[in-house]
Amino acid sequence: MGDPLRPFQVGLGPEILARRRPEVTVNVCERAIRDYVRSFSYRHAVAQPGSMRYDLDGHPVEPVSEKDRHDMQRNCEVDRERARQRKAAAAIAAAVVGAEAVTPAEDAASSGP
Repeated sequence: MGDPLRPFQVGLGPEILARRRPEVTVNVCERAIRDYVRSFSYRHAVAQPGSMRYDLDGHPVEPVSEKDRHDMQRNCEVDRERARQRKAAAAIAAAVVGAEAVTPAEDAASSGP
């Protein structure tokens, strides 16, 4: 397992952009930041009780605010519910496809005399 995800210090974006490698464009860097903070794992890290925000050097600088923590807890729960709904819908679709794949001859044969 890799390093744990750590919530960024609020307002860290400009510092990240300033430290980017010259071959990395601003747009690519901004997209990477956006993808990182929108990931479920990052949001889950923010939602944890007692979580801290970190600077770019990996030092804790402040606790995650209760509002941010609460918002991320709610956000994670919505994501989990959507995942449950997608999984249920996929199971129903698979069952329907499986039922349609049974031919009348197979159905008659399986029902017996």
